[in-house]
Amino acid sequence: MDAVLSFVGSIFKQVAFELLFFWPGWLALKVLTLGKFPKLTKPGRDINDYGDVQAVSYFGVFVVLLALVGIVKYWPK
Repeated sequence: MDAVLSFVGSIFKQVAFELLFFWPGWLALKVLTLGKFPKLTKPGRDINDYGDVQAVSYFGVFVVLLALVGIVKYWPK
């Protein structure tokens, strides 16, 4: 049972990182670096190293968390 839950958790994490956090990170890095980085357009096909996708996804987590904090802090009451 632990192996099944571990497998489902790893699939969920991979899907969440590649679909949910990759694109906000990609967009933010494109804006911050004026279009020079990242050169990835499709995470499944244009990569030589999966570490690039993970780095962009981790930056996407940071961007999403920063946006959520900004929304919570400055949302009109």
